[in-house]
Formats: sequence, C-alpha cells, structure tokens
Amino acid sequence: MIRGDIKEYAGFCRLLADENRLQILFSLDGGQKSVSSIIEGTQLSQTLVSYHLRTLREHGLVKTERRGPFVLYSLIHESLLAWISDTSRFVIVGKQKSMEGQQATAKACYKRKKPGIPEAN
Repeated sequence: MIRGDIKEYAGFCRLLADENRLQILFSLDGGQKSVSSIIEGTQLSQTLVSYHLRTLREHGLVKTERRGPFVLYSLIHESLLAWISDTSRFVIVGKQKSMEGQQATAKACYKRKKPGIPEAN
C-alpha cells in the first residue's frame, strides 16, 4: 500500500468510526429503505439520519433512488457489511486478549500475597 492509499484508507476508517453511521449502514442490509424506515430501525432522529445519509452518500457508500415522493437509500457495495463484520473480529479478539492479560496480572498479584499478612490500606 502506498502512502496516499494509507491516508485515504484512514479517512475511510474515520468515516466508519461513527456509531450512528454504522447503525444506518446495517439498517440498509437487505435492500432499499426510506428515511422513515431507517429512523424506525435505528431509533435515531430524522435530523441525525439525514445528516449521516448525506455524508455516506457523498463518500460513495450509499446511493439513492427516487420513487414518487420517496427517496430510497441502499448500499453501493453489498460486501461492505460483510467486511465490517469481518473486521469486528479484531475488536472482539482484542478485548478477549486484554481480558486474558488482566486476569493473568490479577492472578500473579494474588499469588504474590503472603497468607495471613493483611494488606496495608
């Protein structure tokens, strides 16, 4: 990966680093949705959903289709949600490794305590 690509990739990751945008993207799983359907599915306000949909559209992640008075949103890249799900494994594995490390540290500290000697407060 060349340096310019890394900068663009970092920007893409920042785009996906917003919880509301992720909720909106996952709400689009399964096909086109209207803003009201997205609001219902995410429990976000209309203003917030509209703001994030515009951002996602400007960055080429969602597309629109007008049907009469309705604007329907859908994912441009159907594989995006699978990619996000795959990368979430690193978060889960990282948490598990961190917990294992904390447990190992706690066990080591516990083993160092001398039985019958109270700890100083």
